[in-house]
Amino acid sequence: MNLNQLNTDALKAVQECREKYLFDIEELFIQMTEGFTDETFDKMSDGEIIGFNNYEKGKCILTEPDFDNKHELAEYLRAFFKFFVNTNNFNKELDEQMEELNTIVEESQEEIDKIIDEENPVYVIRNRINEAIEQLENEPELNMEKYIKVIQAKDTFEESFNLRRIKELYKTIDPENLKSDAQSVRSMDMYKDYLKAQSKLGIKYDIVQIHDLELRFLPEEYHELNNLFIFACMKYIRKAAKTGDKDDAFFISQLTSNLYMLHTDKLPGEYKDILLENIEKFLDIVR
Repeated sequence: MNLNQLNTDALKAVQECREKYLFDIEELFIQMTEGFTDETFDKMSDGEIIGFNNYEKGKCILTEPDFDNKHELAEYLRAFFKFFVNTNNFNKELDEQMEELNTIVEESQEEIDKIIDEENPVYVIRNRINEAIEQLENEPELNMEKYIKVIQAKDTFEESFNLRRIKELYKTIDPENLKSDAQSVRSMDMYKDYLKAQSKLGIKYDIVQIHDLELRFLPEEYHELNNLFIFACMKYIRKAAKTGDKDDAFFISQLTSNLYMLHTDKLPGEYKDILLENIEKFLDIVR
C-alpha cells in the first residue's frame, strides 16, 4: 500500500467526479460561482436553485433526474453545487498557499543550510538546556520554579526524538482511522488545517517538503507505510494549534527541525539513530 499513490487516487477521483457532472462547462461554472460559499446555496429557495441550474434556455449545469417532488430535486442540486464550489475554493487557496510557501522555502533554504552547517541546532539547544540546569543547581538557593521549567524543556527536547507524545496519542486512536484519512479526500481538509496551524505556531520547517522517509531510511517492511509518519505529524500539529500549549509548541518546533535535518542528512548520527528507531516504533503501533 503506497499512501502517496492512494492519496493521489483520491484527488483524481474528485476531479473525475467534477468532469463527469460538469463535463465541458466547468470553466463557466467557476465563473458563475465566483465568491459563492455553502451559505450562498443554503439561502437559495428550491425554485432559485433549480433556476440557477437552468442557466440558459434549453441548457442546464446538471442533468436533472426524476424525483418525486421539486424539493428533492433542489436538495440534490444544492448538494452537488456545494461540493463543486468547495473544491473550487480549496484548489484556489491551495495554489496560492503553495506558491507562497515555495517562495519562502526557496529564499530561506540557503540561509537555513548555512546555519545548520556552521553549528548544529541539536547540540546548541541541548547544551543551553544542560548549562541552564547546571547553573541553577550551583546557585546557593535553588529556584525550584525555574528548575522545573528547565527540566520540562529537557524532557520535551528528548521527546522530540523518542516521540513519546505522538506514540501515546496514537495508542488511543484506531490506526485504521489514520490510514483511511491519509488515503481519502479528507486528507485535503487536514492539509488545509495544517497550513493554518503551521502559520499560527510559527513553524520554521514545513514538513510537507519532507517525503519518503520510510523508503529512504527504514527497513523494507515499513515501505508500504511510506509518508504515514509525516501525515500523522501533520495531524498532531493541527491538534496542537487548537490547544495553544506552549510546551507542545516547543516540542513541535524541535520535532520539525529534527525531521528537516534528517531529510537533509544534517542530523547528528546518535540522534538520527534514536529518531529512526522511534519512527519504527510509532509505525509498529499504527500498522
